[in-house]
Order: sequence, then C-alpha cells, then structure tokens
Amino acid sequence: MAQAPTWLVQFPALIPREHLENLHREILGATRGRMLREIGDALEAIASQSPLLVVFEDLQWVDYSTIDLISVVARRRVPTRLMLIGTFREADVALSDHPLRQLRQDLVARQLCREVALEPLGEEHVVEYLLAKAPASPLPEGLAELIYRHSEGNPLFMTAVLDHLTGRQLIARNDHGWELGVALHDIDLSVPESLREMIEAQIERLSPEEQRVLEAATLTPSRSFCVVTSAAATDVEPERFEEVCERLSRRTRLLRPAAPEESPDGRLLPVYEFAHALYREAGEPIARQT
Repeated sequence: MAQAPTWLVQFPALIPREHLENLHREILGATRGRMLREIGDALEAIASQSPLLVVFEDLQWVDYSTIDLISVVARRRVPTRLMLIGTFREADVALSDHPLRQLRQDLVARQLCREVALEPLGEEHVVEYLLAKAPASPLPEGLAELIYRHSEGNPLFMTAVLDHLTGRQLIARNDHGWELGVALHDIDLSVPESLREMIEAQIERLSPEEQRVLEAATLTPSRSFCVVTSAAATDVEPERFEEVCERLSRRTRLLRPAAPEESPDGRLLPVYEFAHALYREAGEPIARQT
C-alpha cells in the first residue's frame, strides 16, 4: 500500500510500530482529494499484477464518499485491468435527489460505463433457485408457480416471499428438500414486512402531490386505474394527474402505462397500473395516512 499511505494508516495493526509515527507525519494535512487519488493509484497497482474486479452491491444505499470513489476511478485514463461493477434498484436511484443519479447520467453520457438492465425471472428460474437451496427431492407441485405469481419475476420480491413463507412455517426446508406446512390453496400471501417497509420508505420520499395521486390510485379495487376517474377523487386536475402518473412511471417505476379505456362518448381515456401488485398492497396503508 505504498501508493496509499492515507489509507494504510487506517489499519494500524498492519504497520510496524517504528513506521507508524513516520507515516502519520507523512500524511499530515492530507486532503480528501489526495485520499481519492491514492486509492485510485493503489487499485491500479494491484491490477497491474493481476486483473482486478471490484463489486459494489446495493448502491441504492450509497454514500457520497463512495460516489466520489467511483467517479474518480471511472475517469482515470491510465489503461489498466480493472473493472468496477455496481448493482442497484432502479426505482430508488431514479429519485431526483439520489446521489448516484447524477453520476450515473454523467458516466453514461461520457461512455465511461455500461448499463445492463436485468430481465425479470421466469418461473423456471424460480424452480432453479428453490432446487439450489434444497436439491434433495422434487419440489412440491405448485410451489414455484405460487412464488413466481406473487413475485412476478422480481428477484428481491421472490426471496422476500420465500422468507415470508418459511418464517410463517407455511413451507420448510430440511434434509429431504422443501415441504409444505399447509396446502397451497390455504396460503393467503400478504405483503412481506421487509418489502412493505421498503415500499413505504420509497413512497414517503415522494412529494405531497405524488402521494395524493398514489392515494387516489389505491382507491380503485383493481391494479389499474383510469386517470380521469381517479383524479375526480382528488383536488388535482385530470391533465395534471396524468402528468404526475407519467412522472412516477418514469422516475420511480411504481406505475406504468396500461391500455387506454374507452369512455361512453368514444374518447380514449389514459389508464395506468401499479407496476407490481405488491406496490399497490403495500402502498395502500401509507397512502391513507397522507
């Protein structure tokens, strides 16, 4: 770590006592910019010995220091065998005040990064996941279909639904594989608490107007809602209501456009729907509180 003394000093147990005092003198007055340059130099030095892959998971929770680190490393021009991979939930990063949003836009515009959008899982992928967790015997008939139906191919939702089922002892994993605690038709899946908290936090970050629109949308018993009909339950004009729905669709992915509805006089009325049934179920209680 000769390239990064400001970072090395953070690990005093790795430094011989006779060198520690000299190191402290060397980094006296070190700036944030120096620390960022040094970690870039250190990563390049490591990559010069062998290819280096650095993975940042769950960047929807990223702090500004990590944003600065990614930015500095991504903009370095020295050829090196170094790759950074970052994963994040699109719905969270799309929010206007998210620290990753501006960096992402800038790096994409400058062709300094490449985005890979993951497709939803299919039911066959749910089967593979369950068998990987408990490969001892065939799956109970209908279990994978149940989990897929409630998760709709969202990997995060799939694992949350599975944890929810096992936590309530509706299914169990043992040496013999997966076993049902009750018949599948007796399982009434509610929104897993972990997902409810995540979705509620996302809704709470929306503007008051956006929350009013979502509240009106949850009044419809189905997953989809007509803009004109739902707007009538608010103080928002239909045109403005549609603008907010479009913004929520583009920025948060909570909603998405659906097939228009024909009015009695032949007009086509805009319709939106919740992007996932769990969004509506989890969003309904918090929308009622706003």
